[in-house]
Amino acid sequence: MKSVLYSYAEFQISDTPAGNAKAEAEAIFVTPFEGVDLATVPDEDRDNVEAMRKQAEDAETDLFNPAIDAADGEEGTTTPSLHHVWP
Repeated sequence: MKSVLYSYAEFQISDTPAGNAKAEAEAIFVTPFEGVDLATVPDEDRDNVEAMRKQAEDAETDLFNPAIDAADGEEGTTTPSLHHVWP
């Protein structure tokens, strides 16, 4: 098993239709670890997932939250953010 370090632009699901968001997130953050004892995951893989978690958190606090605060109240749809990707 080898995880990939994606940039936020590559793994974000904010602009994904809501019906596809879960599958897209799982393909990156769940499927590679299915059936794997997480205690045996190599440090590099854990570091990759942690780096992506940090990117997602930074995007939410630096980009998404200010955009919501600045919104003019028009209705729209968003996909819930991926907050925690590693137990």
